[in-house]
Amino acid sequence: MAQILDLRLQDWMVAYKRTVGGKHSNLFVPIPEGSAPRAFGRIVDALLADDVTAAAREIAALEAQRIMYTLVRCADGGGKPIWGFLECVRPGTPNYRGWGAALVRPGANQHTVYQAPHPQSDSWTDNLAFDAFVADPHASVVLFAGTNRYANGREPATADVAHTTDNLFHLLTVWLATRGYSAGRPFWFVQLHGSSDRQKQPMITISNGTFTPHSETLAAMRKIERRVQAQGYLTIGVCGDKQANGRTRSYLLCGTGNAQGDLLERLDLRHTFLHCEIAESVRTAYRREDEPSHSAIHHFLAAVRDVLGEPPAVRSNV
Repeated sequence: MAQILDLRLQDWMVAYKRTVGGKHSNLFVPIPEGSAPRAFGRIVDALLADDVTAAAREIAALEAQRIMYTLVRCADGGGKPIWGFLECVRPGTPNYRGWGAALVRPGANQHTVYQAPHPQSDSWTDNLAFDAFVADPHASVVLFAGTNRYANGREPATADVAHTTDNLFHLLTVWLATRGYSAGRPFWFVQLHGSSDRQKQPMITISNGTFTPHSETLAAMRKIERRVQAQGYLTIGVCGDKQANGRTRSYLLCGTGNAQGDLLERLDLRHTFLHCEIAESVRTAYRREDEPSHSAIHHFLAAVRDVLGEPPAVRSNV
Protein backbone atom coordinates (compact mmCIF):
# COMPACT_ATOMS: atom_id res chain seq x y z
CA MET A 1 0.00 0.00 0.00
CA ALA A 2 1.26 3.50 -0.84
CA GLN A 3 2.50 5.58 2.05
CA ILE A 4 0.01 8.07 3.47
CA LEU A 5 1.06 11.54 4.60
CA ASP A 6 -0.88 12.66 7.67
CA LEU A 7 -1.50 16.39 7.99
CA ARG A 8 -3.71 18.67 9.99
CA LEU A 9 -6.14 20.24 7.54
CA GLN A 10 -4.76 23.71 8.29
CA ASP A 11 -1.30 22.53 7.17
CA TRP A 12 -2.41 21.42 3.70
CA MET A 13 -1.66 24.74 2.01
CA VAL A 14 1.90 24.85 3.34
CA ALA A 15 2.54 21.34 1.99
CA TYR A 16 0.91 22.12 -1.33
CA LYS A 17 2.71 25.44 -1.90
CA ARG A 18 6.05 23.68 -1.49
CA THR A 19 5.22 21.67 -4.62
CA VAL A 20 4.37 24.63 -6.88
CA GLY A 21 6.84 25.35 -9.69
CA GLY A 22 7.70 29.01 -10.03
CA LYS A 23 7.51 31.56 -12.82
CA HIS A 24 9.99 30.96 -15.68
CA SER A 25 11.18 27.76 -13.97
CA ASN A 26 10.43 25.66 -17.08
CA LEU A 27 9.26 22.91 -14.73
CA PHE A 28 5.76 22.20 -16.02
CA VAL A 29 5.53 18.93 -17.96
CA PRO A 30 2.51 18.65 -20.29
CA ILE A 31 0.58 15.52 -19.45
CA PRO A 32 1.03 12.79 -22.07
CA GLU A 33 -1.53 10.55 -23.65
CA GLY A 34 -1.88 7.25 -21.84
CA SER A 35 -3.06 5.75 -18.60
CA ALA A 36 -1.99 8.47 -16.15
CA PRO A 37 -5.07 10.74 -16.55
CA ARG A 38 -7.43 7.80 -16.06
CA ALA A 39 -5.47 6.71 -12.99
CA PHE A 40 -5.98 10.12 -11.37
CA GLY A 41 -9.67 9.97 -12.19
CA ARG A 42 -9.87 6.58 -10.51
CA ILE A 43 -8.10 8.05 -7.47
CA VAL A 44 -10.75 10.77 -7.21
CA ASP A 45 -13.53 8.20 -7.59
CA ALA A 46 -11.98 6.00 -4.91
CA LEU A 47 -11.57 8.88 -2.46
CA LEU A 48 -15.14 10.07 -3.03
CA ALA A 49 -16.20 6.51 -2.12
CA ASP A 50 -13.82 6.53 0.88
CA ASP A 51 -12.00 3.56 -0.65
CA VAL A 52 -8.47 4.38 0.44
CA THR A 53 -7.12 0.97 -0.53
CA ALA A 54 -8.13 1.47 -4.16
CA ALA A 55 -6.71 5.00 -4.20
CA ALA A 56 -3.41 3.77 -2.72
CA ARG A 57 -3.23 1.06 -5.36
CA GLU A 58 -3.49 3.69 -8.11
CA ILE A 59 -0.85 5.87 -6.43
CA ALA A 60 1.51 2.89 -6.33
CA ALA A 61 0.88 2.20 -10.02
CA LEU A 62 1.72 5.81 -10.85
CA GLU A 63 4.95 5.56 -8.87
CA ALA A 64 5.93 2.58 -11.01
CA GLN A 65 5.73 5.02 -13.95
CA ARG A 66 7.91 7.53 -12.03
CA ILE A 67 4.91 9.77 -11.43
CA MET A 68 5.59 10.62 -7.82
CA TYR A 69 2.47 11.34 -5.81
CA THR A 70 1.41 10.64 -2.25
CA LEU A 71 -1.96 10.25 -0.60
CA VAL A 72 -2.67 12.81 2.11
CA ARG A 73 -5.01 12.31 5.05
CA CYS A 74 -6.13 15.64 6.53
CA ALA A 75 -7.68 15.58 9.97
CA ASP A 76 -9.82 18.55 10.98
CA GLY A 77 -10.54 17.47 14.54
CA GLY A 78 -13.92 15.89 13.89
CA GLY A 79 -15.71 13.53 11.57
CA LYS A 80 -14.13 11.65 8.70
CA PRO A 81 -10.82 12.90 7.31
CA ILE A 82 -10.56 14.79 4.07
CA TRP A 83 -8.30 13.03 1.59
CA GLY A 84 -5.97 14.48 -0.98
CA PHE A 85 -3.00 13.86 -3.21
CA LEU A 86 0.01 15.93 -4.17
CA GLU A 87 3.44 15.50 -5.68
CA CYS A 88 5.94 14.08 -3.21
CA VAL A 89 8.97 15.50 -5.02
CA ARG A 90 9.90 19.17 -4.91
CA PRO A 91 10.26 21.50 -7.90
CA GLY A 92 13.59 20.99 -9.62
CA THR A 93 14.17 17.44 -8.39
CA PRO A 94 14.00 14.33 -10.59
CA ASN A 95 10.52 13.23 -11.73
CA TYR A 96 8.86 16.54 -10.80
CA ARG A 97 6.04 17.31 -13.25
CA GLY A 98 4.09 20.26 -11.86
CA TRP A 99 0.74 18.55 -12.30
CA GLY A 100 -0.90 19.92 -9.16
CA ALA A 101 -2.96 18.58 -6.31
CA ALA A 102 -6.48 17.99 -5.05
CA LEU A 103 -8.50 17.56 -1.88
CA VAL A 104 -11.55 15.28 -1.84
CA ARG A 105 -14.36 15.10 0.70
CA PRO A 106 -15.77 11.55 0.74
CA GLY A 107 -19.50 11.18 0.38
CA ALA A 108 -22.28 11.09 -2.17
CA ASN A 109 -24.17 14.27 -1.30
CA GLN A 110 -21.69 16.95 -2.36
CA HIS A 111 -21.89 18.71 -5.70
CA THR A 112 -19.41 21.61 -5.87
CA VAL A 113 -15.87 21.63 -7.26
CA TYR A 114 -13.66 24.61 -6.42
CA GLN A 115 -10.72 25.36 -8.71
CA ALA A 116 -7.49 27.36 -8.32
CA PRO A 117 -5.82 27.46 -11.76
CA HIS A 118 -3.27 30.21 -11.12
CA PRO A 119 -1.25 29.77 -7.91
CA GLN A 120 1.41 32.44 -7.34
CA SER A 121 0.42 34.57 -10.34
CA ASP A 122 -3.10 35.21 -9.01
CA SER A 123 -1.89 35.60 -5.46
CA TRP A 124 -3.89 33.93 -2.69
CA THR A 125 -6.57 32.51 -4.99
CA ASP A 126 -5.36 29.05 -3.99
CA ASN A 127 -5.95 29.99 -0.34
CA LEU A 128 -9.40 31.29 -1.25
CA ALA A 129 -10.27 28.05 -3.04
CA PHE A 130 -9.06 26.05 -0.04
CA ASP A 131 -11.02 28.19 2.42
CA ALA A 132 -14.14 27.96 0.26
CA PHE A 133 -13.84 24.17 0.05
CA VAL A 134 -13.30 23.68 3.77
CA ALA A 135 -16.25 25.88 4.72
CA ASP A 136 -18.65 24.37 2.18
CA PRO A 137 -20.33 21.10 3.22
CA HIS A 138 -21.53 20.77 -0.39
CA ALA A 139 -17.97 20.76 -1.77
CA SER A 140 -16.68 17.47 -3.17
CA VAL A 141 -13.31 18.46 -4.58
CA VAL A 142 -10.89 21.36 -4.80
CA LEU A 143 -8.37 21.29 -7.66
CA PHE A 144 -5.05 23.14 -7.57
CA ALA A 145 -2.75 23.73 -10.53
CA GLY A 146 0.86 22.64 -10.04
CA THR A 147 2.88 25.59 -11.29
CA ASN A 148 2.77 29.30 -11.93
CA ARG A 149 0.85 29.94 -15.16
CA TYR A 150 4.07 31.33 -16.67
CA ALA A 151 6.34 28.52 -15.49
CA ASN A 152 7.23 27.65 -19.09
CA GLY A 153 7.08 31.18 -20.46
CA ARG A 154 4.42 33.73 -21.23
CA GLU A 155 3.85 33.55 -24.99
CA PRO A 156 2.66 30.88 -25.31
CA ALA A 157 1.78 30.23 -21.66
CA THR A 158 1.81 26.44 -21.96
CA ALA A 159 1.58 26.01 -18.17
CA ASP A 160 -1.62 28.06 -17.93
CA VAL A 161 -4.12 25.33 -17.12
CA ALA A 162 -7.13 27.62 -17.61
CA HIS A 163 -6.24 28.03 -21.28
CA THR A 164 -4.70 24.66 -22.20
CA THR A 165 -5.91 21.08 -22.04
CA ASP A 166 -2.78 18.90 -21.70
CA ASN A 167 -2.73 19.12 -17.93
CA LEU A 168 -4.15 17.23 -14.97
CA PHE A 169 -6.30 20.17 -13.84
CA HIS A 170 -8.24 20.12 -17.10
CA LEU A 171 -8.40 16.34 -17.39
CA LEU A 172 -9.86 16.01 -13.89
CA THR A 173 -12.42 18.65 -14.82
CA VAL A 174 -13.38 16.42 -17.77
CA TRP A 175 -13.55 13.41 -15.45
CA LEU A 176 -15.72 15.10 -12.85
CA ALA A 177 -18.02 16.78 -15.37
CA THR A 178 -18.61 13.46 -17.13
CA ARG A 179 -19.09 11.65 -13.82
CA GLY A 180 -21.62 14.21 -12.61
CA TYR A 181 -23.69 14.19 -15.74
CA SER A 182 -23.63 10.39 -16.07
CA ALA A 183 -24.99 10.14 -12.52
CA GLY A 184 -27.72 12.68 -13.29
CA ARG A 185 -26.22 14.98 -10.69
CA PRO A 186 -23.87 17.55 -12.27
CA PHE A 187 -21.28 19.44 -10.29
CA TRP A 188 -20.97 23.18 -9.96
CA PHE A 189 -17.47 24.29 -11.03
CA VAL A 190 -16.36 27.46 -9.22
CA GLN A 191 -13.09 28.82 -10.58
CA LEU A 192 -11.31 31.55 -8.61
CA HIS A 193 -9.05 34.04 -10.40
CA GLY A 194 -7.25 37.24 -9.52
CA SER A 195 -7.26 40.52 -11.41
CA SER A 196 -5.40 43.78 -11.09
CA ASP A 197 -7.20 46.70 -9.49
CA ARG A 198 -8.80 48.56 -12.38
CA GLN A 199 -10.67 51.83 -12.38
CA LYS A 200 -14.33 51.58 -13.40
CA GLN A 201 -14.27 47.81 -12.86
CA PRO A 202 -15.88 46.05 -9.88
CA MET A 203 -13.77 44.43 -7.18
CA ILE A 204 -15.38 41.09 -8.10
CA THR A 205 -16.57 40.08 -11.56
CA ILE A 206 -18.53 36.87 -11.95
CA SER A 207 -19.56 35.13 -15.16
CA ASN A 208 -20.17 31.74 -16.68
CA GLY A 209 -17.42 32.40 -19.21
CA THR A 210 -19.65 34.05 -21.82
CA PHE A 211 -21.25 37.42 -22.52
CA THR A 212 -24.64 35.70 -22.79
CA PRO A 213 -25.04 33.61 -19.63
CA HIS A 214 -27.49 30.73 -19.43
CA SER A 215 -30.59 31.56 -17.44
CA GLU A 216 -29.76 29.01 -14.70
CA THR A 217 -26.37 30.54 -14.02
CA LEU A 218 -27.60 34.08 -14.44
CA ALA A 219 -30.21 33.54 -11.74
CA ALA A 220 -27.55 32.17 -9.38
CA MET A 221 -25.12 35.02 -10.15
CA ARG A 222 -27.80 37.63 -9.52
CA LYS A 223 -28.50 36.10 -6.11
CA ILE A 224 -24.78 36.18 -5.26
CA GLU A 225 -24.58 39.79 -6.46
CA ARG A 226 -27.51 40.85 -4.29
CA ARG A 227 -25.98 39.20 -1.24
CA VAL A 228 -22.66 40.96 -1.77
CA GLN A 229 -24.28 44.32 -2.47
CA ALA A 230 -26.37 44.04 0.69
CA GLN A 231 -23.18 43.57 2.70
CA GLY A 232 -22.18 46.98 1.43
CA TYR A 233 -18.41 46.90 0.94
CA LEU A 234 -17.36 45.01 -2.19
CA THR A 235 -18.45 46.13 -5.63
CA ILE A 236 -19.51 43.26 -7.87
CA GLY A 237 -20.62 42.83 -11.46
CA VAL A 238 -22.29 40.04 -13.42
CA CYS A 239 -21.01 39.63 -16.98
CA GLY A 240 -23.76 39.65 -19.58
CA ASP A 241 -26.54 40.84 -17.27
CA LYS A 242 -28.79 43.68 -18.33
CA GLN A 243 -28.65 47.17 -16.86
CA ALA A 244 -31.79 49.09 -15.97
CA ASN A 245 -31.67 50.77 -19.37
CA GLY A 246 -31.60 47.36 -21.08
CA ARG A 247 -27.96 47.55 -22.18
CA THR A 248 -25.74 44.54 -21.49
CA ARG A 249 -23.18 44.97 -18.75
CA SER A 250 -19.68 44.48 -20.13
CA TYR A 251 -16.51 44.00 -18.10
CA LEU A 252 -12.88 43.39 -19.02
CA LEU A 253 -12.60 39.94 -17.47
CA CYS A 254 -15.51 37.63 -18.19
CA GLY A 255 -13.66 34.33 -18.51
CA THR A 256 -14.23 33.95 -22.25
CA GLY A 257 -11.78 31.50 -23.80
CA ASN A 258 -11.43 29.56 -20.55
CA ALA A 259 -10.60 25.94 -21.44
CA GLN A 260 -12.74 24.44 -18.68
CA GLY A 261 -15.69 26.67 -19.57
CA ASP A 262 -15.36 25.67 -23.22
CA LEU A 263 -15.23 22.01 -22.20
CA LEU A 264 -18.41 22.36 -20.19
CA GLU A 265 -20.00 24.14 -23.17
CA ARG A 266 -19.28 21.12 -25.35
CA LEU A 267 -20.89 18.86 -22.75
CA ASP A 268 -23.90 21.21 -22.58
CA LEU A 269 -22.91 21.98 -19.00
CA ARG A 270 -21.90 25.63 -19.44
CA HIS A 271 -24.59 26.53 -16.90
CA THR A 272 -22.57 24.72 -14.19
CA PHE A 273 -19.55 27.05 -14.55
CA LEU A 274 -18.93 30.07 -12.31
CA HIS A 275 -15.85 32.17 -13.12
CA CYS A 276 -14.86 34.66 -10.40
CA GLU A 277 -12.31 37.49 -10.79
CA ILE A 278 -11.21 39.13 -7.53
CA ALA A 279 -9.16 42.34 -7.40
CA GLU A 280 -5.62 42.17 -6.03
CA SER A 281 -6.09 44.68 -3.21
CA VAL A 282 -9.03 42.72 -1.85
CA ARG A 283 -7.17 39.40 -2.03
CA THR A 284 -4.14 40.88 -0.28
CA ALA A 285 -6.27 42.40 2.47
CA TYR A 286 -8.06 39.08 2.89
CA ARG A 287 -4.77 37.26 3.37
CA ARG A 288 -3.58 39.85 5.89
CA GLU A 289 -6.96 39.63 7.67
CA ASP A 290 -7.40 43.37 7.21
CA GLU A 291 -10.92 44.62 7.71
CA PRO A 292 -13.35 45.16 6.15
CA SER A 293 -11.99 43.20 3.16
CA HIS A 294 -11.41 40.03 5.15
CA SER A 295 -15.01 39.80 6.35
CA ALA A 296 -16.31 40.93 2.97
CA ILE A 297 -14.54 38.10 1.12
CA HIS A 298 -15.82 35.60 3.68
CA HIS A 299 -19.28 37.01 2.98
CA PHE A 300 -18.78 36.58 -0.79
CA LEU A 301 -17.64 32.96 -0.39
CA ALA A 302 -20.61 32.30 1.90
CA ALA A 303 -22.94 33.77 -0.74
CA VAL A 304 -21.48 31.43 -3.37
CA ARG A 305 -21.77 28.49 -0.99
CA ASP A 306 -25.38 29.24 -0.04
CA VAL A 307 -26.64 30.06 -3.53
CA LEU A 308 -25.08 26.89 -4.95
CA GLY A 309 -26.58 24.81 -2.16
CA GLU A 310 -28.41 22.57 -4.62
CA PRO A 311 -26.91 20.69 -7.60
CA PRO A 312 -27.29 22.40 -10.98
CA ALA A 313 -30.08 21.19 -13.22
CA VAL A 314 -29.64 18.54 -15.88
CA ARG A 315 -30.48 20.36 -19.08
CA SER A 316 -33.29 18.66 -20.93
CA ASN A 317 -31.69 19.01 -24.36
CA VAL A 318 -28.53 17.09 -23.44
